Amino acid sequence: MKKGIFIFIVLIIGFFVFYSGFGEDTDGLKADSSVIDENQKPIVILCPTFHYKAEEIQESDYNVILGSSSEEAVGMLSHSLIDFSIVSRPPFPGETEFNFKKYDHGYSFLSDEVVVIPEDEIENYKFFTDLEKDKLLNDFPQIKEIQKVDDVYLHINEGVVITDFKNTDYSKAQIAYLLDDFGNRLKYSKTPTLYYKEEGPEKERFLEIITEIGL
Repeated sequence: MKKGIFIFIVLIIGFFVFYSGFGEDTDGLKADSSVIDENQKPIVILCPTFHYKAEEIQESDYNVILGSSSEEAVGMLSHSLIDFSIVSRPPFPGETEFNFKKYDHGYSFLSDEVVVIPEDEIENYKFFTDLEKDKLLNDFPQIKEIQKVDDVYLHINEGVVITDFKNTDYSKAQIAYLLDDFGNRLKYSKTPTLYYKEEGPEKERFLEIITEIGL
């Protein structure tokens, strides 16, 4: 009997010790959360093309989300927690509600339908452009011939057209993806674009960082 009473008292004491300790830990977690909230880093979402640069951006004191598509990366700006989106193309129709800026060298490769072109198959396609041919041939030694035209959209059904950021119209064409042997898009075959909510010093700072990183 006395042994049973002793065990009961020990259990009661143990419960109160555990409970008081748990309460202290909970208060500590709440304190940590408040610190995190007050010092929230800007949040950046990357489309799949730029996932490989996530670590470099994180090292510049940003939180990074790996988006599953460019549409998701742009659409997430409607959530107040997202500060910047980086995608590899100009806006699709209906995506112009946010500010955007092309911040690095690149071109739009377009076709009448979405097409994926491995590097070793590029020679099998016809290319048309309204831009300077010599510059393009220098940037893309894989392409042996490009036909110069006045309106690339008149030739969208004949092959792949190459145009600049401002002339890209996704209501008339789809993206042509030129990929290297590792499945990455060829350098300059995309138009690195920053989407952001508002002008300000934070946007200018981030623009400097990603320009230096070279996305």
